[in-house]
Amino acid sequence: MISSDNFGKFISSKRNELKISQVALAKKLNVDPKTLSKWENGGSYPDLESASKLAEIFNMSLSDIINGNFDAKIINKKKIFTFDNIYVSLLIVASIALVIIKNLNIFHFTIRFRFVLSIIFLFNNFLIIILIFANNKKICKMLKIFAKIMLFITASFLFVL
Repeated sequence: MISSDNFGKFISSKRNELKISQVALAKKLNVDPKTLSKWENGGSYPDLESASKLAEIFNMSLSDIINGNFDAKIINKKKIFTFDNIYVSLLIVASIALVIIKNLNIFHFTIRFRFVLSIIFLFNNFLIIILIFANNKKICKMLKIFAKIMLFITASFLFVL
């Protein structure tokens, strides 16, 4: 069993990560905010029903919460290089390549072609910003698909040149 201090750090960390206040989380759990505060300070543990609701809110399994499988993640707090970071990095590189190619005087682009390159550049930057700040997993999955499409389109335009 995990210590109540580490369990409290976990709840607090996940709550802050999701940008939920103590009062809002307490309402979702149907508990008093003081009870939630007690859990976060390591004073006590939630009951099974509340732990189950926490698992649902935090998008985890109940067994992970009960067994403390989150402990290392909370204590170490090291960022892992994720696919989100890869997509963001690739989109940044693609955007920089588009700007460089668009502004080179070697190619004689038509105005329409320059406009299309600008639109692709804007979409790439829009995706970069959204991927950095998106918290919802469903939205992130959709954005990753859109990012793949935009990377394919950008790569196609760069290859044509």
